Amino acid sequence: MNEKILVPVLGESITEATVAKWLKNVGDTVEADEAVVELETDKVNLEVPSPISGTVGDIKFKDGDVVKVGTVLGSIQGNGKNTQTEIKKIEPDIKINDSVNLEKEKKDEEPLVPAADEEPLVLSTDDEPLVLTEEIEDKKDTKKPIKSSTLSPSVRKIVAEKNIDVKSVEGTGKDGRISKGDLLNLMSATPKPNERKIKFGEEERIKMSRLRQTIAKRLKQAQQNAAILTTFNEVDMPSINEMRKENQEDFKKR
Repeated sequence: MNEKILVPVLGESITEATVAKWLKNVGDTVEADEAVVELETDKVNLEVPSPISGTVGDIKFKDGDVVKVGTVLGSIQGNGKNTQTEIKKIEPDIKINDSVNLEKEKKDEEPLVPAADEEPLVLSTDDEPLVLTEEIEDKKDTKKPIKSSTLSPSVRKIVAEKNIDVKSVEGTGKDGRISKGDLLNLMSATPKPNERKIKFGEEERIKMSRLRQTIAKRLKQAQQNAAILTTFNEVDMPSINEMRKENQEDFKKR
């Protein structure tokens, strides 16, 4: 007997939830009322229990999917102990004639199997395999290696300071020589490293929970709808300060 795992009623004004994570996988054994999946709503997180004891049959939604109230999340396959006893109580004894008919039906439902005298199907191997008769020569790199002696002093200085691989630079000078302009163009085209990454290291983006998303949404709505302003009021305080000075000593004595 299979039982469905349904999204329960989540509370007032909550019509959907997000599958946070499955606590059981397909084929895992579960007991009745044992938590199978965790759901995340705008207000709380809750665990959905198994309706019966058995094994997890199938899972219809993966982590992160949004589901409505009453949606079938999966199923639990019962262990079959209770169902067998119920069948014995409900069904009457099978008569001999009925058993003969059942045997005939079983024979009719047997899968088709090729007879022993039939020759098995063999694929023909007469076709000769394709063989390459011509050798393919690898294209050799005709680019001449660049010697450090052919570089000008200014170019050698930049190469040493910036640790540039001259093999990756395409020279535009005479006979393919590398000029200072070639190195400057290469350095300007190279993207600059992210200063934030250098200072703080690698960053990891973590998806917000459904509760945090709701809080952020409400705060943004309040910012857009509420009047955000500052009010300044001027008050004449000299007379109050004079009264304070007159009564200050008497107040300390008390």
